[in-house]
Amino acid sequence: MHQPSIEIDLLVDELRTQSTTQAPVNAKELDQKFKILLSPDQVKKDFNEWIEKLGPVKGHIAVLFIDLDKFKALNTKYTEPRIDQDFLPDAMNLVESFVRVRGEAAKYGGDEYVLVLPGADAQRALTVAEEVRLAIEHGVYLSESDVEGRAPLNLTGQFSASVGVASYRDCEFREEGVVDLDIRRQQLIRIADEAMYRAKHQGKNQV
Repeated sequence: MHQPSIEIDLLVDELRTQSTTQAPVNAKELDQKFKILLSPDQVKKDFNEWIEKLGPVKGHIAVLFIDLDKFKALNTKYTEPRIDQDFLPDAMNLVESFVRVRGEAAKYGGDEYVLVLPGADAQRALTVAEEVRLAIEHGVYLSESDVEGRAPLNLTGQFSASVGVASYRDCEFREEGVVDLDIRRQQLIRIADEAMYRAKHQGKNQV
């Protein structure tokens, strides 16, 4: 293995360690409603720090944009409070489990989530995206009565996800010269978002 590659790997490991030891998740800013995933502002801060350190050594960083398919129809059918209380926490815990030692995840809406994976190239990001998609598709949701004794909704098999992937090193960005990290982050998320919509238009439940 070439020395530069070893140095990049060590830097990525250091950034991940800092993310979990110097600023553990419970010390970071969480989404205020569910307090499971990070807030967009927290991910923005960490993303900018990762880009500042990985950019000069041409390190990898990838973004996954996840949207739950058929969510609005199910939300209407079973009522928003029931879905909020009984389904979404399970879905967000599932998403969080995939980035616990890989990066970070933020809630970008009731049914949209952004995952940031420092050190992940395009192929690795695609692999993680497919793992998340399959986990959501085959997840077991609300198969038991809730704490208030309400009958189970049995939503297993009714959820899937469309996922867009954007790799920092493989994207073409518009601005020249000095890099504005906030603009670069927004562009990368936008590219992943556009990829997610292509997955939606091509039949949903795909990467």
